[in-house]
Amino acid sequence: MSEKISSPEKKTFIQLLHENRVILFSYLALITFALIELAVHGKGNIHLIINQWHTPFLDAAFIVITQFGNGWMVLLIFILLLFIRYGYALLHLAIQLTITLVVQFSKHVLFPGTLRPSAFFGDHSSLYTIKGYPLHHYFSFPSGHAATAFGIFILLLLLSRRQVFRYLWFLTAIITAWSRVYLSQHFLGDIVAGSVIGLTTAFILYHFYARWESVSLRNSIIKRSEKDHAKD
Repeated sequence: MSEKISSPEKKTFIQLLHENRVILFSYLALITFALIELAVHGKGNIHLIINQWHTPFLDAAFIVITQFGNGWMVLLIFILLLFIRYGYALLHLAIQLTITLVVQFSKHVLFPGTLRPSAFFGDHSSLYTIKGYPLHHYFSFPSGHAATAFGIFILLLLLSRRQVFRYLWFLTAIITAWSRVYLSQHFLGDIVAGSVIGLTTAFILYHFYARWESVSLRNSIIKRSEKDHAKD
């Protein structure tokens, strides 16, 4: 089974949300559950509860998975989208640029110096950490990795024709965001906020792109638009 990329249709924003209602309802259910847990236990206690569940296999797996929210992944997706449609590649960059601006403004202006788990818990006596894995200490809220991952994989979700791939991209976004908590790089609230930033940005910019996509943006490295072929 191979993935297929769809051409965006000019739909209202409500239609776009309705088309993806199962995924969005699932996302809202997860976010609601996370917020309830945070309200009941507090960010420190819920982190320690999550932090108890570690295995050598998951340690190794999440060290790899968390890379899906890094800059190299943004670059890789950009290059791949150039072979499908220039417009998709530019849309991807616009989403990531917007996410970066929102996240950095939040980290450095709205919530400056917010402690990450490694600094929050001080001597780490109550915190499980992976030996040799470097931990950051400040600018915890919101999670840039979670925002980046959701921006990437929600866009791929919106471009996918097959429902099974939409679920796969959604799950990948969640697991990548979760890796930040597992690795004690962020608190649960950090990844919740990051995911909201990434998902919201991807949906809004995709909607505007779909409504005003130009013919020239339908070209790619390996193909030209039908209009260009007609000129030959």
